[in-house]
Amino acid sequence: MAQQILFEDESILVINKAVGESIVGGVLALPNDVSGIEISMKPGYQADLLQYRVTYLAWIEGHLPLENERFDDWQWTKVHTVYQTTLVRMTTNHLSAVEIQSAWQSFGHPIIDVENNQGQHIASSRLLLHASAIQLRLPITKQQIEIGAPIPKNFPRNFKPNQGASR
Repeated sequence: MAQQILFEDESILVINKAVGESIVGGVLALPNDVSGIEISMKPGYQADLLQYRVTYLAWIEGHLPLENERFDDWQWTKVHTVYQTTLVRMTTNHLSAVEIQSAWQSFGHPIIDVENNQGQHIASSRLLLHASAIQLRLPITKQQIEIGAPIPKNFPRNFKPNQGASR
């Protein structure tokens, strides 16, 4: 199946993904019971913040350890659509998952905690974001998240981003 590009500009590429379809490099795939989209930040893009009036929700992969994994640019970040909300894309500079978790929890938005069979703390397969719109500013780098809706189980496979993305 050919890639369906949903949105593209000088800095970002958004691709529709079908159930179970792997992301770039074929390393990871969407879970069997969901479909979604991918965001790719294009190489060399350095802006601190870019806002799109579309409905994206970033995932953190379940196999990434919270203590030592760093998300250097979120270069290939799996995302899901949510309804009636806006995500201001976050770009990170060596921001660890533990710091992300701490920041979310300070706003009352916990990340699901998961341990592997060795008792090591690992990230959940998604951020647990509740349905209250918030703006999150993290101290390490200039960034902001604004999001406010639960993830519906039956969100549309081939949604279209809102036209007229704002910066």
